[in-house]
Amino acid sequence: MLALAGFNGERKDSYFISRDELNEEKAYQERLEEHGNDARDNALVYFLNLMRYLRTVLLQDMAVMAPQHPDLFLLKFSPFNTDSFRQFSSQSTAIITLAEAEAEANLKHLPEEYAASVSGALRSTMIKQEQHRQEVEQQNLELRRDMFELIQVLGDCMSAPKSKKRKFPESLVQRFTGTSSKYIAELGSQLPESSRPTKRVHLEPSALEHETVSNTTSPTLASPTVITSAPSKAPAISGSGTVYPFSAFPLSTNLEIRAAQVREISILESKLPPERLKHNSFEWLDDSPRRGVSEWLPEFSGYWKPSPGQTPSLKDIWNENEYGIGHRFSIKELRANWGVRWRRNVNGMKVEGVRREKVVELVRRLIAQEGWDEAKALRFLEVKYPIPSNNKNSGIQKVVDSSIDYV
Repeated sequence: MLALAGFNGERKDSYFISRDELNEEKAYQERLEEHGNDARDNALVYFLNLMRYLRTVLLQDMAVMAPQHPDLFLLKFSPFNTDSFRQFSSQSTAIITLAEAEAEANLKHLPEEYAASVSGALRSTMIKQEQHRQEVEQQNLELRRDMFELIQVLGDCMSAPKSKKRKFPESLVQRFTGTSSKYIAELGSQLPESSRPTKRVHLEPSALEHETVSNTTSPTLASPTVITSAPSKAPAISGSGTVYPFSAFPLSTNLEIRAAQVREISILESKLPPERLKHNSFEWLDDSPRRGVSEWLPEFSGYWKPSPGQTPSLKDIWNENEYGIGHRFSIKELRANWGVRWRRNVNGMKVEGVRREKVVELVRRLIAQEGWDEAKALRFLEVKYPIPSNNKNSGIQKVVDSSIDYV
Protein backbone atom coordinates (compact mmCIF):
# COMPACT_ATOMS: atom_id res chain seq x y z
CA MET A 1 0.00 0.00 0.00
CA LEU A 2 2.85 2.40 0.83
CA ALA A 3 4.55 1.68 -2.49
CA LEU A 4 1.31 2.26 -4.40
CA ALA A 5 0.98 5.61 -2.63
CA GLY A 6 4.49 6.62 -3.77
CA PHE A 7 6.42 5.91 -0.55
CA ASN A 8 9.18 3.47 0.30
CA GLY A 9 7.39 0.21 0.94
CA GLU A 10 10.31 -1.16 2.95
CA ARG A 11 10.43 1.79 5.34
CA LYS A 12 7.13 2.50 7.05
CA ASP A 13 8.54 5.58 8.73
CA SER A 14 8.87 7.20 5.32
CA TYR A 15 5.10 7.62 5.21
CA PHE A 16 4.18 11.19 6.03
CA ILE A 17 1.45 13.51 4.76
CA SER A 18 1.58 17.09 5.88
CA ARG A 19 -2.18 17.60 5.86
CA ASP A 20 -2.52 14.78 8.37
CA GLU A 21 -1.26 17.23 10.98
CA LEU A 22 -4.30 19.42 10.52
CA ASN A 23 -6.55 18.87 13.54
CA GLU A 24 -10.25 19.31 12.84
CA GLU A 25 -11.38 18.24 16.31
CA LYS A 26 -11.37 21.79 17.70
CA ALA A 27 -13.47 23.10 14.83
CA TYR A 28 -15.85 20.15 15.27
CA GLN A 29 -16.31 20.94 18.96
CA GLU A 30 -16.98 24.58 18.14
CA ARG A 31 -19.68 23.56 15.67
CA LEU A 32 -21.28 21.35 18.32
CA GLU A 33 -21.33 24.22 20.81
CA GLU A 34 -22.85 26.57 18.26
CA HIS A 35 -25.36 24.32 16.50
CA GLY A 36 -25.90 21.48 18.97
CA ASN A 37 -26.96 18.08 17.62
CA ASP A 38 -27.46 19.54 14.15
CA ALA A 39 -23.68 19.65 13.78
CA ARG A 40 -23.08 16.12 15.11
CA ASP A 41 -21.24 13.70 12.85
CA ASN A 42 -23.80 11.03 11.93
CA ALA A 43 -21.64 9.21 9.41
CA LEU A 44 -21.69 5.97 11.42
CA VAL A 45 -25.46 6.17 11.92
CA TYR A 46 -26.02 6.64 8.20
CA PHE A 47 -23.64 3.80 7.42
CA LEU A 48 -25.45 1.41 9.77
CA ASN A 49 -28.80 2.45 8.31
CA LEU A 50 -27.41 1.69 4.87
CA MET A 51 -26.29 -1.76 6.06
CA ARG A 52 -29.76 -2.47 7.42
CA TYR A 53 -31.34 -1.38 4.16
CA LEU A 54 -28.95 -3.52 2.11
CA ARG A 55 -29.72 -6.49 4.36
CA THR A 56 -33.41 -6.07 3.55
CA VAL A 57 -32.63 -5.75 -0.16
CA LEU A 58 -30.50 -8.90 -0.06
CA LEU A 59 -33.23 -10.92 1.67
CA GLN A 60 -35.86 -9.69 -0.79
CA ASP A 61 -33.70 -10.46 -3.82
CA MET A 62 -32.77 -13.90 -2.54
CA ALA A 63 -36.40 -14.73 -1.73
CA VAL A 64 -37.33 -14.10 -5.36
CA MET A 65 -34.18 -15.59 -6.93
CA ALA A 66 -34.09 -18.78 -4.86
CA PRO A 67 -36.91 -20.62 -6.72
CA GLN A 68 -35.47 -19.52 -10.09
CA HIS A 69 -31.85 -20.42 -9.28
CA PRO A 70 -31.88 -23.24 -6.70
CA ASP A 71 -28.13 -23.89 -7.25
CA LEU A 72 -27.10 -20.37 -6.27
CA PHE A 73 -24.04 -20.60 -4.03
CA LEU A 74 -25.46 -18.18 -1.43
CA LEU A 75 -28.23 -20.67 -0.66
CA LYS A 76 -25.63 -22.85 1.04
CA PHE A 77 -25.12 -20.29 3.79
CA SER A 78 -27.25 -19.10 6.69
CA PRO A 79 -29.93 -17.80 6.78
CA PHE A 80 -30.65 -18.84 3.18
CA ASN A 81 -30.28 -22.56 3.94
CA THR A 82 -32.84 -22.58 6.76
CA ASP A 83 -36.39 -23.93 6.62
CA SER A 84 -37.81 -20.58 7.68
CA PHE A 85 -36.20 -18.82 4.72
CA ARG A 86 -37.40 -21.50 2.28
CA GLN A 87 -40.89 -21.04 3.66
CA PHE A 88 -40.61 -17.26 3.39
CA SER A 89 -39.31 -17.49 -0.18
CA SER A 90 -42.07 -19.83 -1.32
CA GLN A 91 -44.80 -17.64 0.19
CA SER A 92 -43.29 -14.40 -1.10
CA THR A 93 -42.91 -15.71 -4.64
CA ALA A 94 -46.54 -16.83 -4.75
CA ILE A 95 -47.80 -13.49 -3.44
CA ILE A 96 -45.70 -11.41 -5.84
CA THR A 97 -46.63 -13.58 -8.83
CA LEU A 98 -50.34 -13.27 -8.03
CA ALA A 99 -50.15 -9.51 -7.42
CA GLU A 100 -48.25 -8.83 -10.64
CA ALA A 101 -50.58 -11.01 -12.70
CA GLU A 102 -53.64 -9.27 -11.31
CA ALA A 103 -52.10 -5.82 -11.71
CA GLU A 104 -51.17 -6.56 -15.32
CA ALA A 105 -54.73 -7.68 -16.04
CA ASN A 106 -56.06 -4.46 -14.53
CA LEU A 107 -53.61 -2.17 -16.30
CA LYS A 108 -53.51 -3.57 -19.81
CA HIS A 109 -56.68 -1.75 -20.86
CA LEU A 110 -55.50 1.63 -19.54
CA PRO A 111 -53.56 4.24 -21.55
CA GLU A 112 -49.83 3.49 -21.48
CA GLU A 113 -48.83 6.72 -19.71
CA TYR A 114 -51.46 6.35 -17.00
CA ALA A 115 -50.73 2.65 -16.51
CA ALA A 116 -47.02 3.36 -16.05
CA SER A 117 -47.72 6.00 -13.40
CA VAL A 118 -49.96 3.82 -11.23
CA SER A 119 -48.35 0.44 -11.88
CA GLY A 120 -46.04 0.48 -8.85
CA ALA A 121 -48.70 1.72 -6.44
CA LEU A 122 -51.20 -0.87 -7.65
CA ARG A 123 -48.73 -3.75 -7.33
CA SER A 124 -47.72 -2.60 -3.85
CA THR A 125 -51.35 -2.40 -2.74
CA MET A 126 -52.14 -5.86 -4.09
CA ILE A 127 -49.11 -7.42 -2.39
CA LYS A 128 -50.17 -5.92 0.95
CA GLN A 129 -53.71 -7.11 0.33
CA GLU A 130 -52.55 -10.68 -0.31
CA GLN A 131 -50.32 -10.61 2.77
CA HIS A 132 -53.26 -9.45 4.88
CA ARG A 133 -55.49 -12.16 3.42
CA GLN A 134 -52.98 -14.87 4.28
CA GLU A 135 -52.62 -13.53 7.82
CA VAL A 136 -56.40 -13.64 8.27
CA GLU A 137 -56.51 -17.20 6.91
CA GLN A 138 -53.80 -18.22 9.36
CA GLN A 139 -55.70 -16.67 12.25
CA ASN A 140 -58.84 -18.54 11.18
CA LEU A 141 -56.84 -21.76 11.02
CA GLU A 142 -55.55 -21.23 14.54
CA LEU A 143 -59.06 -20.44 15.75
CA ARG A 144 -60.37 -23.69 14.28
CA ARG A 145 -57.58 -25.62 15.95
CA ASP A 146 -58.39 -23.94 19.25
CA MET A 147 -62.00 -25.05 18.82
CA PHE A 148 -60.91 -28.61 18.10
CA GLU A 149 -58.75 -28.61 21.21
CA LEU A 150 -61.67 -27.28 23.25
CA ILE A 151 -63.96 -29.99 21.89
CA GLN A 152 -61.33 -32.58 22.71
CA VAL A 153 -61.11 -31.29 26.28
CA LEU A 154 -64.89 -31.39 26.57
CA GLY A 155 -64.86 -34.93 25.25
CA ASP A 156 -62.33 -35.95 27.88
CA CYS A 157 -64.47 -34.33 30.58
CA MET A 158 -67.57 -36.19 29.43
CA SER A 159 -65.81 -39.54 29.27
CA ALA A 160 -64.19 -39.16 32.71
CA PRO A 161 -65.87 -40.66 35.82
CA LYS A 162 -68.34 -38.34 37.49
CA SER A 163 -67.22 -36.59 40.63
CA LYS A 164 -69.32 -35.05 43.35
CA LYS A 165 -67.00 -32.06 43.61
CA ARG A 166 -66.55 -31.34 39.95
CA LYS A 167 -69.17 -31.82 37.25
CA PHE A 168 -69.70 -30.37 33.80
CA PRO A 169 -73.48 -30.07 33.31
CA GLU A 170 -74.93 -31.65 30.20
CA SER A 171 -77.05 -28.54 29.58
CA LEU A 172 -73.95 -26.33 29.50
CA VAL A 173 -72.36 -28.54 26.86
CA GLN A 174 -75.46 -28.37 24.69
CA ARG A 175 -75.68 -24.61 25.12
CA PHE A 176 -72.17 -23.92 23.81
CA THR A 177 -71.84 -26.71 21.25
CA GLY A 178 -75.39 -27.49 20.18
CA THR A 179 -74.80 -31.22 20.59
CA SER A 180 -74.74 -33.91 23.23
CA SER A 181 -71.87 -34.83 25.51
CA LYS A 182 -71.80 -38.33 24.04
CA TYR A 183 -71.14 -36.94 20.57
CA ILE A 184 -68.44 -34.63 21.90
CA ALA A 185 -66.73 -37.51 23.69
CA GLU A 186 -66.68 -39.53 20.46
CA LEU A 187 -65.49 -36.56 18.42
CA GLY A 188 -62.78 -35.72 20.93
CA SER A 189 -61.38 -39.23 20.71
CA GLN A 190 -61.33 -39.11 16.91
CA LEU A 191 -59.58 -35.75 16.51
CA PRO A 192 -55.96 -35.99 15.31
CA GLU A 193 -53.29 -34.60 17.55
CA SER A 194 -52.06 -31.36 16.03
CA SER A 195 -49.65 -28.87 17.46
CA ARG A 196 -50.00 -25.14 17.02
CA PRO A 197 -47.87 -23.87 14.12
CA THR A 198 -44.85 -21.82 15.05
CA LYS A 199 -44.60 -18.42 13.39
CA ARG A 200 -41.07 -18.29 12.06
CA VAL A 201 -41.47 -15.85 9.21
CA HIS A 202 -43.50 -12.75 8.52
CA LEU A 203 -45.63 -14.44 5.87
CA GLU A 204 -47.59 -17.30 7.36
CA PRO A 205 -48.27 -20.48 5.33
CA SER A 206 -51.78 -21.04 4.05
CA ALA A 207 -53.45 -23.37 1.60
CA LEU A 208 -54.07 -21.16 -1.40
CA GLU A 209 -56.41 -22.37 -4.10
CA HIS A 210 -53.95 -21.54 -6.84
CA GLU A 211 -50.68 -22.90 -5.48
CA THR A 212 -49.04 -25.74 -3.61
CA VAL A 213 -46.63 -24.67 -0.89
CA SER A 214 -43.46 -26.73 -0.79
CA ASN A 215 -42.63 -28.89 2.19
CA THR A 216 -40.49 -26.80 4.52
CA THR A 217 -38.43 -29.82 5.50
CA SER A 218 -37.31 -30.36 1.94
CA PRO A 219 -33.82 -29.11 1.07
CA THR A 220 -35.02 -27.82 -2.30
CA LEU A 221 -37.45 -25.06 -3.18
CA ALA A 222 -40.62 -25.57 -5.18
CA SER A 223 -40.81 -23.76 -8.49
CA PRO A 224 -43.39 -20.96 -8.58
CA THR A 225 -46.72 -21.97 -10.09
CA VAL A 226 -48.15 -19.99 -12.98
CA ILE A 227 -51.21 -18.31 -11.54
CA THR A 228 -54.33 -17.91 -13.64
CA SER A 229 -56.83 -17.31 -10.87
CA ALA A 230 -57.10 -15.02 -7.87
CA PRO A 231 -58.01 -16.01 -4.29
CA SER A 232 -61.69 -16.18 -3.49
CA LYS A 233 -63.40 -13.68 -1.19
CA ALA A 234 -60.56 -11.17 -1.48
CA PRO A 235 -61.48 -7.49 -1.04
CA ALA A 236 -61.75 -5.36 -4.16
CA ILE A 237 -59.31 -2.49 -4.79
CA SER A 238 -60.42 0.15 -7.27
CA GLY A 239 -58.19 2.21 -9.54
CA SER A 240 -58.21 5.01 -6.94
CA GLY A 241 -56.91 2.63 -4.26
CA THR A 242 -60.19 2.39 -2.33
CA VAL A 243 -60.67 -1.01 -0.68
CA TYR A 244 -64.15 -2.54 -0.77
CA PRO A 245 -65.23 -5.62 1.21
CA PHE A 246 -66.07 -8.82 -0.60
CA SER A 247 -69.68 -8.44 0.56
CA ALA A 248 -69.95 -5.26 -1.52
CA PHE A 249 -68.20 -6.40 -4.69
CA PRO A 250 -67.72 -10.20 -4.87
CA LEU A 251 -64.87 -10.41 -7.37
CA SER A 252 -64.42 -13.37 -9.68
CA THR A 253 -61.39 -15.63 -9.30
CA ASN A 254 -60.83 -15.36 -13.07
CA LEU A 255 -58.27 -12.60 -13.64
CA GLU A 256 -59.79 -11.42 -16.93
CA ILE A 257 -63.27 -11.05 -15.44
CA ARG A 258 -61.75 -9.59 -12.29
CA ALA A 259 -60.02 -6.85 -14.30
CA ALA A 260 -63.31 -5.90 -15.97
CA GLN A 261 -65.02 -5.85 -12.58
CA VAL A 262 -62.40 -3.49 -11.13
CA ARG A 263 -62.77 -1.16 -14.12
CA GLU A 264 -66.53 -1.01 -13.56
CA ILE A 265 -65.97 -0.21 -9.88
CA SER A 266 -63.80 2.73 -10.90
CA ILE A 267 -66.57 3.93 -13.23
CA LEU A 268 -69.09 3.73 -10.38
CA GLU A 269 -66.72 5.76 -8.18
CA SER A 270 -66.89 8.60 -10.69
CA LYS A 271 -70.67 8.71 -10.23
CA LEU A 272 -71.28 7.75 -6.60
CA PRO A 273 -69.40 8.32 -3.31
CA PRO A 274 -67.14 5.39 -2.32
CA GLU A 275 -68.59 5.38 1.21
CA ARG A 276 -72.05 4.78 -0.24
CA LEU A 277 -70.71 2.00 -2.46
CA LYS A 278 -69.03 0.27 0.49
CA HIS A 279 -72.31 -0.13 2.36
CA ASN A 280 -74.25 -1.68 -0.52
CA SER A 281 -74.05 -5.08 -2.18
CA PHE A 282 -73.72 -5.64 -5.91
CA GLU A 283 -74.25 -8.49 -8.32
CA TRP A 284 -72.03 -8.93 -11.38
CA LEU A 285 -73.98 -9.45 -14.60
CA ASP A 286 -72.05 -10.66 -17.65
CA ASP A 287 -73.24 -8.93 -20.82
CA SER A 288 -76.40 -7.40 -19.41
CA PRO A 289 -79.07 -7.88 -22.13
CA ARG A 290 -80.44 -4.35 -21.78
CA ARG A 291 -77.15 -2.52 -21.37
CA GLY A 292 -75.20 -4.71 -23.78
CA VAL A 293 -72.11 -4.93 -21.54
CA SER A 294 -71.20 -6.43 -18.19
CA GLU A 295 -72.00 -4.36 -15.13
CA TRP A 296 -72.36 -4.27 -11.36
CA LEU A 297 -76.06 -4.22 -10.47
CA PRO A 298 -76.98 -3.17 -6.90
CA GLU A 299 -78.94 -5.58 -4.76
CA PHE A 300 -82.41 -4.17 -4.06
CA SER A 301 -84.61 -6.21 -1.74
CA GLY A 302 -87.52 -3.77 -1.76
CA TYR A 303 -88.61 -0.24 -1.02
CA TRP A 304 -87.81 0.99 2.47
CA LYS A 305 -90.28 0.46 5.32
CA PRO A 306 -89.90 1.40 9.00
CA SER A 307 -90.51 -2.25 9.90
CA PRO A 308 -92.15 -5.26 8.22
CA GLY A 309 -95.85 -4.60 7.73
CA GLN A 310 -95.59 -0.93 8.72
CA THR A 311 -96.47 1.81 6.25
CA PRO A 312 -93.86 4.51 5.56
CA SER A 313 -94.81 8.15 5.94
CA LEU A 314 -94.94 10.63 3.08
CA LYS A 315 -91.68 12.09 4.34
CA ASP A 316 -90.06 8.64 4.30
CA ILE A 317 -91.13 8.09 0.70
CA TRP A 318 -89.77 11.48 -0.35
CA ASN A 319 -86.46 11.05 1.49
CA GLU A 320 -85.90 7.59 0.04
CA ASN A 321 -86.48 8.91 -3.46
CA GLU A 322 -84.33 12.03 -3.16
CA TYR A 323 -81.59 11.21 -0.65
CA GLY A 324 -81.73 7.55 0.29
CA ILE A 325 -82.27 6.28 3.82
CA GLY A 326 -79.21 5.28 5.80
CA HIS A 327 -76.57 3.99 3.40
CA ARG A 328 -79.13 2.83 0.83
CA PHE A 329 -79.08 4.36 -2.62
CA SER A 330 -81.80 6.86 -3.34
CA ILE A 331 -84.33 5.89 -5.99
CA LYS A 332 -83.11 8.86 -7.99
CA GLU A 333 -79.54 7.46 -7.94
CA LEU A 334 -80.73 4.00 -8.90
CA ARG A 335 -82.66 5.31 -11.89
CA ALA A 336 -79.89 7.65 -13.00
CA ASN A 337 -77.24 4.92 -13.02
CA TRP A 338 -79.16 1.70 -13.71
CA GLY A 339 -82.46 2.72 -15.30
CA VAL A 340 -85.01 0.21 -14.02
CA ARG A 341 -82.67 -2.80 -14.14
CA TRP A 342 -82.24 -2.69 -10.35
CA ARG A 343 -85.88 -3.83 -9.98
CA ARG A 344 -85.00 -7.06 -11.86
CA ASN A 345 -88.47 -7.25 -13.45
CA VAL A 346 -90.18 -7.96 -10.12
CA ASN A 347 -93.83 -7.01 -10.65
CA GLY A 348 -94.45 -6.19 -6.99
CA MET A 349 -91.64 -3.63 -7.02
CA LYS A 350 -92.98 -2.06 -10.19
CA VAL A 351 -96.44 -1.59 -8.68
CA GLU A 352 -95.03 -0.19 -5.44
CA GLY A 353 -92.76 2.12 -7.42
CA VAL A 354 -95.71 3.58 -9.33
CA ARG A 355 -97.53 4.29 -6.07
CA ARG A 356 -94.55 6.02 -4.52
CA GLU A 357 -93.82 7.99 -7.66
CA LYS A 358 -97.24 9.63 -7.32
CA VAL A 359 -96.25 10.89 -3.87
CA VAL A 360 -92.92 12.18 -5.20
CA GLU A 361 -94.64 13.93 -8.11
CA LEU A 362 -97.12 15.53 -5.72
CA VAL A 363 -94.34 16.92 -3.51
CA ARG A 364 -92.56 18.31 -6.56
CA ARG A 365 -95.75 20.02 -7.76
CA LEU A 366 -96.22 21.62 -4.35
CA ILE A 367 -92.60 22.80 -4.16
CA ALA A 368 -92.93 24.38 -7.60
CA GLN A 369 -95.53 26.80 -6.24
CA GLU A 370 -94.43 30.27 -5.25
CA GLY A 371 -93.43 30.51 -1.59
CA TRP A 372 -93.27 26.74 -1.12
CA ASP A 373 -90.29 24.60 -0.25
CA GLU A 374 -89.67 20.98 0.65
CA ALA A 375 -90.38 21.41 4.36
CA LYS A 376 -93.67 23.24 3.78
CA ALA A 377 -94.86 20.71 1.21
CA LEU A 378 -94.16 17.75 3.50
CA ARG A 379 -95.76 19.51 6.47
CA PHE A 380 -98.89 20.22 4.42
CA LEU A 381 -99.23 16.61 3.30
CA GLU A 382 -98.61 15.22 6.79
CA VAL A 383 -101.39 17.43 8.18
CA LYS A 384 -103.95 17.29 5.38
CA TYR A 385 -103.24 13.94 3.73
CA PRO A 386 -101.47 11.62 6.17
CA ILE A 387 -100.87 7.95 5.44
CA PRO A 388 -103.24 6.20 5.83
CA SER A 389 -105.73 8.82 4.67
CA ASN A 390 -109.52 8.87 4.30
CA ASN A 391 -109.23 10.94 1.11
CA LYS A 392 -109.11 7.99 -1.26
CA ASN A 393 -110.26 9.92 -4.32
CA SER A 394 -107.92 12.90 -4.02
CA GLY A 395 -105.92 13.21 -7.22
CA ILE A 396 -102.66 15.14 -7.55
CA GLN A 397 -104.29 18.21 -9.06
CA LYS A 398 -107.02 18.24 -6.43
CA VAL A 399 -104.44 18.13 -3.63
CA VAL A 400 -102.44 20.92 -5.26
CA ASP A 401 -105.56 23.06 -5.58
CA SER A 402 -106.38 22.53 -1.90
CA SER A 403 -102.97 23.89 -0.92
CA ILE A 404 -103.65 27.42 -2.19
CA ASP A 405 -104.90 28.73 1.15
CA TYR A 406 -102.41 26.77 3.28
CA VAL A 407 -100.02 28.91 5.29
